[in-house]
Amino acid sequence: MFGRVLTIVQIVIGLIMTVLNTVFGVQFYGEWEINPEHFGPNTLSSEYYVYDGPNADGKDNQVVNLYDIRTGETKEIFKVDGEQERVTRTYTDGKQVKFMVYDGEDVLQYTYDPKTGTMTSEEFVTDSKTWYILDTEASITLDDGREVYFKKRFGDSELMYSTNGEDFEAIEGTDLARKSGIYSDQMIYVDGVIYGAFTEIKGILCGPQMYISPFEADVDDIRSDRLFSFDPKTKEFKTLYFSKGGKTRVIGYRYGYVYLWKKNKIYKQNLTKGKKAKIYKIQATENVRLSWAGDVLIIFDENNNVVETTIKAE
Repeated sequence: MFGRVLTIVQIVIGLIMTVLNTVFGVQFYGEWEINPEHFGPNTLSSEYYVYDGPNADGKDNQVVNLYDIRTGETKEIFKVDGEQERVTRTYTDGKQVKFMVYDGEDVLQYTYDPKTGTMTSEEFVTDSKTWYILDTEASITLDDGREVYFKKRFGDSELMYSTNGEDFEAIEGTDLARKSGIYSDQMIYVDGVIYGAFTEIKGILCGPQMYISPFEADVDDIRSDRLFSFDPKTKEFKTLYFSKGGKTRVIGYRYGYVYLWKKNKIYKQNLTKGKKAKIYKIQATENVRLSWAGDVLIIFDENNNVVETTIKAE
């Protein structure tokens, strides 16, 4: 009886939301998936953006496309052969393109050079815990070439750091959200200071004792976003901006300004004065990737599998 009543209530709520959206233009973002892929502006090359897509029959995760940011042209650089194969984890550091192909048992990692057009592959040894794991690790390179390493475990509030990758110690004053991790793609190094974003999720499980990636969580599944700074010399950690809930996402930082996604618009906000300016209104809905390549912000429409636009940082 209770289940039937709950179903009826859900249907009624769905109808109300549909009417509000259709008649009055009210938008609901709870089930949207907003994916800040690369924090920035960063030091990556602003030449290319890579993404996977469907084949001619509409089957997802079958091809790899390379988008030329300068010309706006897209070309297919890879297509799977096997029926069970799918492309995952596309990535570019600005010089090379990397992606993985999974056939249900084995994983191959491919590397593509856009300049020469050469492609190589090697076996990627992993287990199920590699995909969604409680322990997260990240690193960033300083001006003098040294690396700073970080560790953050889902379930713990401490952020650990190391200058040699072995002897880790806790950073004082962090007291971070327990259900958050640290990721290299979510950090930049500017003028002697490391900046980055922490995303706290609501504890969605994906397998035994594992949390789903915050980059695959819906807006309603996100508890908070935080912009932070860390000075590797003084070991001082600061929270520069904090947003409760997932309806405002931290996507970048530059020269005292935080870049935000809110209600499908991109904003630039002065951290000192609090003044916020709208930069762009996104046309894509429900599933959007936001990725910095150098000083260019890429707006990617996942539903239509196309780059909507690119925005150069001001």
